[in-house]
Amino acid sequence: MEELQRFKKLKELGYVYEPETGLVKRNGKVRGYKNKKGYIELGIRIGKKTTIVLAHRYVYWFMYNVIPDVIDHINHITNDNRLINLRNVNPQKNQFNSTGKGFCFRKHNEKYQSYITINKTFKHLGYFNTEQEARQAYLDAKAIYHKI
Repeated sequence: MEELQRFKKLKELGYVYEPETGLVKRNGKVRGYKNKKGYIELGIRIGKKTTIVLAHRYVYWFMYNVIPDVIDHINHITNDNRLINLRNVNPQKNQFNSTGKGFCFRKHNEKYQSYITINKTFKHLGYFNTEQEARQAYLDAKAIYHKI
């Protein structure tokens, strides 16, 4: 069953969304559970088979009637499905909002190397004496290259 059909089935079964709380409910009860990655999953039984739907994808469709490409949790909290925390982006822009440090410690010269990923390639930003300097170089580059 394709994703749109699963979304329509959830709606038909009475799954509703509260934008202020980010909760999906059915018959007044909160539905869904956290998976290993922290995302909320909704399980629906269709015939003899149980199908899983990621709540944040259902929520976006429920509110905008659009199947999203990739849903980015702006605040990095994967179970926070409040509408103000969700945005539809492409995979690359979703990576821009990742929580990686963006730099690494290079022991061979006792310096911090700063880099940023752009279109699946690493761009070297330089070597720095302190972690804070390397981090700042990354943040400066991020403001230029990772615009969402």
